[in-house]
Amino acid sequence: MEYIEAAETVSDHLGAGGDELAPPGAVHLILTAWEQLAPADRVWDRVSSVLLDVRGRLYGDQEVTVVAEPPQDGPGTRAAVMGLLAALARHHQDLAAGEGPLASLLDHDAAAQQLRAVAAVLR
Repeated sequence: MEYIEAAETVSDHLGAGGDELAPPGAVHLILTAWEQLAPADRVWDRVSSVLLDVRGRLYGDQEVTVVAEPPQDGPGTRAAVMGLLAALARHHQDLAAGEGPLASLLDHDAAAQQLRAVAAVLR
């Protein structure tokens, strides 16, 4: 599967809800883009620590791999990454607005804000 197709599929699953593998799958795809695209665009390195923080804090115990071709730098890939970031931010915002332990709600709210900040830097 091509990277863009995989990213769009995972974004759709995030939007539909109910797929517990979609959020860590989105993180995996975003980090895959970072690994592939950072050598050509140093802005990725500016946001990598934020992405790794979200992964470690919320998905540290979930190893999910999405099988896809490596991303190629271009407008389609960047749009796919932006779609993943937006969908993942909405997912965490929805979780933050739900019920649960306060610490968990705050973690999800922080993740939503961090992911939106990453998207703003990558634009």
